[in-house]
Amino acid sequence: MRGLLFKELLSFADAQLGEACVDALLRELPLSSGGAYTSVGDYPDEELPILFEALSEKMVLRPDVLQRQFGIWLFNASVTNSADFFARCYTSFDVFEAAEPAIRTEIRKLDTKADFPMFQTERCGNRHMICIYRSSCDLADLCEGLIDACMDHFRETADMIRRDVRTRCETIAIFSLSLKTGTTKVHAHDRL
Repeated sequence: MRGLLFKELLSFADAQLGEACVDALLRELPLSSGGAYTSVGDYPDEELPILFEALSEKMVLRPDVLQRQFGIWLFNASVTNSADFFARCYTSFDVFEAAEPAIRTEIRKLDTKADFPMFQTERCGNRHMICIYRSSCDLADLCEGLIDACMDHFRETADMIRRDVRTRCETIAIFSLSLKTGTTKVHAHDRL
C-alpha cells in the first residue's frame, strides 16, 4: 500500500495525541517499516489495521468511529492539497463521480500494478446517488467519513443508507444517498 495514507494517518494521530505520544506508540508496534513512511513508498497492507487498532485503543474510540473521524480529517486535508480538483466540482455528487478517475490516474503514474480501492458511482436523478466502495482493505468506515465530510463541505445534507458485504477477499460497502429537500448547492466561487 502507498505510504500517503500512512503519512496522513500519522499526521491525524499527531494532531489528536501529540507527536511524542505517537512516536512512543510506533516504537511499541510490530511494524516492519518501523513506522517511518514516505508518501511514495510501498508498505505492507497489514500495517494499516495494526495502526488503526493501536490508535483506537490510545484514543479510546471504537475502530469504526476512528476510521470515520480520520476520513473526515483526510477529506479536509485533500481539499487543501488538491484545490484545483475541488474548484471544478460544484456538489458532493460531482466530487464522488470525479474522484475515482482522478485518483486512478494519479496512482497509475506512480505504480502501474497498484491495487487500490474502487469507488463507483451511479446517479439516479438529481437528488439520488449510489456509491460503491470495494477494496481488499476494510476501510468502509473511512470511506463513510470521506462522504460525510464532502457533504458538509458543500453544505449538503442527505439520508444515507449503507449496506456492507464482506467476502473472503474484499469489503464492499454500498452507500445510497438521497439529498434532502432544501439542501444548499454552493458553487466553487462561493466557497472561498
